[in-house]
Amino acid sequence: MTNIPIEIIEIVFALKKHNYKTLLVGGCVRDHVMGRVPKDFDLATTAKPDEVIDVFKNSTFKVIPTGIKHGTVTIVGNLSTYEITTLRIDQICDGRHAVVEFTSSFKEDSLRRDLTINALFIDPIDMKIYDFVGGEDDIKNKVLRFVGDPTTRIKEDGLRILRILRFYSQYDQYEIDPQSLSAVEENRHGLEKISVERIRDEIIKVILGDRASQCLMLMFRLSILQLVLPELINDKDENQVSQLFELLDGCKPNFNYLGVLLAVLFHQTKGFDKILLRLKFPKILVREVAYYIKNNDRCLKNNFSLVELRKSYIQNISYYQNLIKFVEVLGTDDLNYLEKMQMVADNTPRRYFKSPLTGHDIKKHFPDIPLTQIKVLKERAHELLLADEIGKNDRKADIIKKLRSFFKLL
Repeated sequence: MTNIPIEIIEIVFALKKHNYKTLLVGGCVRDHVMGRVPKDFDLATTAKPDEVIDVFKNSTFKVIPTGIKHGTVTIVGNLSTYEITTLRIDQICDGRHAVVEFTSSFKEDSLRRDLTINALFIDPIDMKIYDFVGGEDDIKNKVLRFVGDPTTRIKEDGLRILRILRFYSQYDQYEIDPQSLSAVEENRHGLEKISVERIRDEIIKVILGDRASQCLMLMFRLSILQLVLPELINDKDENQVSQLFELLDGCKPNFNYLGVLLAVLFHQTKGFDKILLRLKFPKILVREVAYYIKNNDRCLKNNFSLVELRKSYIQNISYYQNLIKFVEVLGTDDLNYLEKMQMVADNTPRRYFKSPLTGHDIKKHFPDIPLTQIKVLKERAHELLLADEIGKNDRKADIIKKLRSFFKLL
C-alpha cells in the first residue's frame, strides 16, 4: 500500500505514544490485498473515544465526536478526514441497531464484522496484516463469505444481505460461498426492517457494478427483488426479467451512468417516477430518468424531426448524449437515425440556443398582433433557425420576411 496519507502515520504514532495500538481496517486493507488502490482509510484502535479525543485535543488535528456511542470519532487533518473507531463487540442486535461494548482485542472486533474480506487489519507502519477470519484466503480464492455463522451475521444487520450481493456485483469472478448464499435466501425478510435509504444506497452500488445484470438476476431467483423492488418485475416471467437485466450490459463498462442505468431498468414500468421517489432518489435524478424514458419511444419510432431533436438537445445538453446511448441500448434498427442524433449534438451552434427575434422585434414588425401571440411567433422564428432556414448572416428584416413567408403571415 503505497498511497497511505502521511496523516495516517502521524495519527498512529500519536496514539502509540500513549500505548494505544491502531491499525487500518476494512475496505482499504481489502483493496490492498486485492491489488487495488485504496480510496478510504479507516482506523481501529484500542483507545476509547474519550481517550482518542484527549490525545488529539492539543494537536493540529480537529476531533469531531461523530459516533461516540458506537466508538467512532472523526479526525480532521489538512489533507483529509479519517474515521477512527474503538475496537468493539456487539452486545445486543435487533437487525438494524447494535448496543456495543468496547474491547482491546482485534480478534474479537473482527468476529463481529460482515464479510471475511472486510475483517482484515494492517499496520500502516510495518505493513503487517492481521487476519483472524481467513479473509486473505477468501480473496485468493475469490470467495465472498460471511464471518462465522452467516445467519447470525444477517440477523445482526439485515442490510448485510444486500452488501454481500453488492460485492458480488462489483467484483468480477468472485462467487458467494454456498452456506452464505443459503442464509441470504432463508433470511431475506430481514430486509423488511431496513430503512429505504440504506436499501437504495446498496441497490445503486449493485446497479453500478460490473456484474449488475447477473447480480440482479440472482436477487430475482433468491426472491430478494420481490421484496425491495417488486414493481420492477411485476407480471414478468424469468425469461423477461433476464432480458431486461441483460440490457444493462450494453452500458458497461464505458457508459456506466446511474441515470441511464435506472432508465434502462424502468423503461417498461408504469409510475417509475413514483417508485424512484419512494426509494428516496433525488428529484433531479428522477427528472433525468424521466427525460430518457419519455423521449425514447419517439426516438425509436423515428418521430423526432431535426427541429425536435435540436430542441431536445438544447433543453437538456447534459443528458442528450446519454439519450443517444439509451436509444442505442434499448435497440433501434435505424443506424442512420442514431447518426442524425449524434449530428445534432456535434453541429448545433450556440446561436441556435435561443430565438433570433425578441419580443420587441415581433411587436415592432407585427404591431397589431395580440400579446398572447408574441411568444408563439418567437418560437416559430426559433424553429426556422433550428431547421437551418435562417443563415448566420441573415438580418432581422430577412428573418421577418422568412417568418411571413413560411407561416403565411400578413
